Amino acid sequence: MKIRSIILRNFLIIQKADIDLDAGLTAVTGETGSGKSLFVEAVKLLLGGKSHKGMVGPWGKTGELSALVELGDADGLLRERLAALAIEPDEERFVTVRRVIGDKSLTYLNDSPVSAQSLTDLFADWMEISSQFENRELFKAEYQLSVLDGFALSDKLKAEYAAQWEKLQALRNEIETLKRQDDPARRDYLEFQIRELDEFRPKAGEEERLRQKMLLSENRKKLEALITKGDDGLQAAVEALHGADRAIADMAKITDLGDLPQRTASALIECRDLHRTLRSVAGRMDLDDADEELKGRWDKLSGLLMKHGVKDADGLIEKHIVMKRELADLIKTPDRVRELNREFFALKSEAEKTAQKMRKARLKTIAPLEKELTGYLLKFGMERIVFKIVVAQNEELSAAGLDTVRFMMNTIGSGELYPIKNLSGGELSRLLLALKLVDNDAGRFILFDEIDANIGGEIAARAAAELKENSKFNQILVVTHFPQTAAWADAHLVVEKSAEGEAMESTLHAVESDDRVRELARMMGDSSSKENIKAAHKLLER
Repeated sequence: MKIRSIILRNFLIIQKADIDLDAGLTAVTGETGSGKSLFVEAVKLLLGGKSHKGMVGPWGKTGELSALVELGDADGLLRERLAALAIEPDEERFVTVRRVIGDKSLTYLNDSPVSAQSLTDLFADWMEISSQFENRELFKAEYQLSVLDGFALSDKLKAEYAAQWEKLQALRNEIETLKRQDDPARRDYLEFQIRELDEFRPKAGEEERLRQKMLLSENRKKLEALITKGDDGLQAAVEALHGADRAIADMAKITDLGDLPQRTASALIECRDLHRTLRSVAGRMDLDDADEELKGRWDKLSGLLMKHGVKDADGLIEKHIVMKRELADLIKTPDRVRELNREFFALKSEAEKTAQKMRKARLKTIAPLEKELTGYLLKFGMERIVFKIVVAQNEELSAAGLDTVRFMMNTIGSGELYPIKNLSGGELSRLLLALKLVDNDAGRFILFDEIDANIGGEIAARAAAELKENSKFNQILVVTHFPQTAAWADAHLVVEKSAEGEAMESTLHAVESDDRVRELARMMGDSSSKENIKAAHKLLER
C-alpha cells in the first residue's frame, strides 16, 4: 500500500498544495515555523484524526484534504476491510480518502460517506505516524509490552485473549452488581410488606365501594327522613292523581277534553312508577351503622395507599405484584451469584491457559528481538549498549495476560541494568527509531516527525541510511532538520512560509538538482555559502 498523492485546500495557512509521493524515502524540510507540522497534521486527519472548524483557512468557509491510496497485490486484508465498508478500488487499484472540514466535518472513501473512525480502523495496520514526542510513551510499561507483543503474538492469539478478558470483566461486574443488590435488610422489608398485603388482600375498585358505604353510614338518619318524606309525598301524589284521573274521565264522557284524559292517566302511571322506584332504591341501601370491621378495613386501606404512594386499590395490587417479583429475584440472587462464579472461574482457567501461551510466545521472541534492537543501537553509535527485555509474571490476570514487561539498559557495557527512563533524549530517540525499524512488516506508510531531533552528525547519517534501507519495503516520509537525513531521501519536499500583508501562507513543493542542493546548504546554515553548497553536493553523492 502506498499514498501516491496528497491534496490540501484552504487548510490552516496552506491555501493550496498538490503533493505527489513516490515509493521509497521522502524528506520534508523547511525553516522552523514554516509549516512542517501542518503537513503532519494533514496526514493525521487523512488517517482519521479529529478535525475542528479552526483548521479552516482564510480562503473560504470550508477546507478539504484528500489522498490517493494505491493498493498492491499483497494488500488482501486491506481489500477485505474496504469491502466490509462497501468500498471497492477503481480499475487502477486506487482508493480516494477525502476530509471536508468546516461547520460540519465530512469524511469520504471514494465519495461514499464514512466516519472518521472508519479511517483509523481501516488503516491502523498499514499507516503510522511516529514523532520525537513518542519518547515519553517509551517509559510506560504498557507501551513496552505492546512493542514486544507486536512481534511475539499473532492477531488470533491476541483476539482470543481479548475476548476472554472482556467476558471475565463482564462476569465480574455482573457478580458485583448482584452482590450489591443482595441486601438482607431489603429482603426482610419486602417480605414484611408483601405479607401485610397478602393478609389484607386488596380488591380492585375497593376503595370506592368502601367510601360509598362509609358515606351512607355517616348520613343514615338524614337519608331515612328523606326517604320517608319522599315516600309520603309520592303516595299522596298518587292518591291525588287517582281522584283527578277519575274526575277527568267522567268529564270526558260529557264533553270533549282533547288529550287531557290521556295526559292525566300518564301522569298517574309515572307517579306510581316513581313511588315504586324510590322504594326499590331505599330497599337496596344498607343503612345500618358501619360496624367496626368496615371502619377498620377503610382505615387500613387508607393507610396502605398512603404508605405505598398509590392512589387506589388497583395501584396497591400492582405494587404488590412488583414487590413479589423483586423479592423473587432477590431470593434467586445467591444461586445466580454461585452460578456466575462457577462460570467466571471456568473462564478464568481458560484465560490463564491462553495467557500462558502468550507468555511462552513472548519469552521465545525476547532473544531475537534483543539481538536485532541491539544491532540497530550499535549502528546508531551506542557502542557499549546492553539491552534487555525483562518479563515478570504476575499472580493475577490483567488485560495483557500474566506478564509485565520492562526495557532495561546499560550504556557502558557492564554493571547493573537500569530502566530506560535513565537514558538521555538522544539515546531515547535512537531506541525509538530502532524499535520502528526492527519491524519487518512490508507495504506500510510511515511518517517520522523529527524522530531524529536529538540525534546529530554522523549518527544522524547512519540513522538516515537505515531509513533508506527500510524504504525498500515501506513508503517512508521523514520530517527532519538534518541535511544528513534529507540527503539520503529519494525525493525531497520543502515547506516555505511567506507573508503578504497580514496574511501568512505556507507552501509545499518538491525540489530537485540545484534547488535541492541549496535547501541542503540552507539546512547547514547558509544557502549561499560555497562551502555549504560543496558539502551538500558531497552529501548527495554519498
